[in-house]
Amino acid sequence: MALAGRPGLLLLDPFFPALSRVPIAHHVSGPSNCTFDGHPLIGKFTALAGFFALSGCNGAGIAISGGAGRLLAEMVAGATCFVGPDIFKPDRLPDFDPFAPAFLAQCVAVRSGKTAG
Repeated sequence: MALAGRPGLLLLDPFFPALSRVPIAHHVSGPSNCTFDGHPLIGKFTALAGFFALSGCNGAGIAISGGAGRLLAEMVAGATCFVGPDIFKPDRLPDFDPFAPAFLAQCVAVRSGKTAG
């Protein structure tokens, strides 16, 4: 596969030269999602029996993935969590309209105030 026109693969080529031979037809980078308090949603959604999720990473998903994944796994397994999970509970947030201008403005404020991740 030619690397021309694929700047992401071109940057990775020195580190993963075999990647240029992998037949990648498409790739997706989903939209960044956020919460208006700046903390991701990690845990059980009480409104949906047995449903756990990890979302709303505020653009820091890769940076926090190890710890966030561990926390979610501990929650699902019913194990003692290595950090206090309450700040991440999905049910801490009220119902809201994700397209409402006020919500979007709060998300912009959270994202623009980031200092890491």
